Amino acid sequence: MFETLPTDLPIYALTAANAKESSWGTYCTPQDVVDGKHMGTCLGDLFSVNWMQDTEEYTTQLSNGRHLLGGKPTPSPTTAPPTPPAPPTPPGTETLQTQYEHVKVATNKSHVLQFGGKGNLAWAATEKVTEFEGAVAMFLGKRPAGILNDPESIHQKLASAIDYREIPLHLAYERFKASGSKKDDEALTEEVNKWQATETLEKALIGKVAGEEHVQAMLGAQREGNAKDFIMCHARVVKAFDASCGWTDATMKVSKTLYQLCQHTNGFPSSIEQVLSVVCV
Repeated sequence: MFETLPTDLPIYALTAANAKESSWGTYCTPQDVVDGKHMGTCLGDLFSVNWMQDTEEYTTQLSNGRHLLGGKPTPSPTTAPPTPPAPPTPPGTETLQTQYEHVKVATNKSHVLQFGGKGNLAWAATEKVTEFEGAVAMFLGKRPAGILNDPESIHQKLASAIDYREIPLHLAYERFKASGSKKDDEALTEEVNKWQATETLEKALIGKVAGEEHVQAMLGAQREGNAKDFIMCHARVVKAFDASCGWTDATMKVSKTLYQLCQHTNGFPSSIEQVLSVVCV
């Protein structure tokens, strides 16, 4: 939604991903252990976890200058992904711009973006993170420092990262794998059927609006162009899809297909709306 943000507004924003991709959950099952218990979920979002770890690591210090979140990093795994740039020193001097640069590098499953006019970006380059957060960490107790750059932490976050739209399917699979029960088998089958039904729906939409010859190309293509190019068309067909088909975790990816169809019809939604009223009945 920030692609069309006017640059003269006093707004500074970050997003976990660009408009053409999903963000990613992390510490997903089986890496979802809290106090020795599997929670059956994803414990965080990769971007948000990196942002919180950055805040804990680089912005928190006690009044005497000692880093509150002290500790030693865990040993490195055999292979470690690239690490973010070196943090500012001493702790407490990190700016919003530096934090963005750290988290952007650490979040390598999606493209972290920064939005705002020139004045807002210049403000972010000088405004310290500690103006907004950090004092509450005084009450958190000691936790290991260096966790954002710690190779073991990086390995765990990336190994357990799942595309947000695929999390329900992943969790259903992990539950069935752990239990083998009929109930979990049926739940997994239901999730698989949802994804298959969504793919069938996408193929039908593309085939009826653009022609069968465009089905495979559109399914595999990324969205092109600026979101504002066909924003009115897309808004109308998104509303029509909700009325005819209904949005779910599995159908969220159809939004990209609807945008592509708006491109194909040069921004005229009527033919798409007509097809939606048929294929979702």
